[in-house]
Amino acid sequence: MREKINLTTILLVMIDLFLIIASLNIAPLEHGEIFPHASDKGDGGWIPVTETPWTGGFGECVVSDGKYIYVMRQRNAVSTTYFMRYDPASDTWEDLSENVPDVDFKNGLAMAYDYEGNFYVLAGSTYADGADRVYFFKYNISTDTWIRLADTPHVQGAGDAITYSGYDGKIYAFIGRNKYSGDYEPPDGVYSVFARYDPNNDTWENLTFPPWPGTDDGASLAWTGGKYIYALEGEFYENTPVTNFARYDIDNDTWENMSDIPAPDGVGDGGSLLWIGYYDSSYSDLIFALDGNGCNETPGYNFTVYHISTDTWEELEDLPYPVGYYVGNRLAYARGKIFYWQGTPGTWEGGGRHICYYVPEAIPEMVFTQIPDFSGNS
Repeated sequence: MREKINLTTILLVMIDLFLIIASLNIAPLEHGEIFPHASDKGDGGWIPVTETPWTGGFGECVVSDGKYIYVMRQRNAVSTTYFMRYDPASDTWEDLSENVPDVDFKNGLAMAYDYEGNFYVLAGSTYADGADRVYFFKYNISTDTWIRLADTPHVQGAGDAITYSGYDGKIYAFIGRNKYSGDYEPPDGVYSVFARYDPNNDTWENLTFPPWPGTDDGASLAWTGGKYIYALEGEFYENTPVTNFARYDIDNDTWENMSDIPAPDGVGDGGSLLWIGYYDSSYSDLIFALDGNGCNETPGYNFTVYHISTDTWEELEDLPYPVGYYVGNRLAYARGKIFYWQGTPGTWEGGGRHICYYVPEAIPEMVFTQIPDFSGNS
């Protein structure tokens, strides 16, 4: 027969549990909050997680589908290409390298998510490569398959950048670099182009280029939910800071200069733009940014945010480990957190492998299953 438990015993147990919980000093989460605010956990708002098994490489890029972080990296032209996926829920990495195309992924490797389960990928190039570096791919997440698409209309390079526009369902890209090899200049004088890819008919078309001579290390693009795409030029001039930031009007095929990014040493390797308004409309007015290392190759710690409605910039918490040396986007968003990957040589502060997350104030963990209709936005 079971022993009876009296009311006094139950009360004593409940008191003991209350005292244990109180001793842990755990603050309650606010209504609707999924993760504690980054500022509550110290370390300047950036929290490290399980790092990558390798440091950065000459071909590297970070991208996300809203649930997972993907990192692609090739150390050099004679090394293996790695493609891995990070799960923030379990803090684990999964290797997806087996089906990657047998093509070298180099400087200017760039990837864009279409919010429908696909990444579009520019393979990049080196300054010494010829005109055949025009590889362009689509990767389907659910089937883990790669398809080669129509070649880009211009040779690729460190000035590559790419973004998807839900406004018209097309891909926009900077394609090129500041030079071809050594001091050689292209016969037509065109270093980089700005082009649009139509997934419906697998074709490219060249568009109006911004009022710049070209793009290079740190060039970046970000669609912001309506008819505008924002862009960083990158380090077109070596040893001279470049902070140019501009906006493209899809409807009119025109560019407008915006306020320069606050980067005293200019934009360089690791320059990145990130818009997360698709996942949380309360952040639709913001673009997060890294300016990368300086034009003098000094490590980059700056993390800033651009306010679209006021054309102003704001400085946020510095990165705990610097980015730079290698070209490639470092910012991505997944499950209510902004992530960045260091992606530098192992000799840099932090060892080059770190990946950390930052939680904006009161952002919910939310992943849409289908893209909203932005066609009416202005």
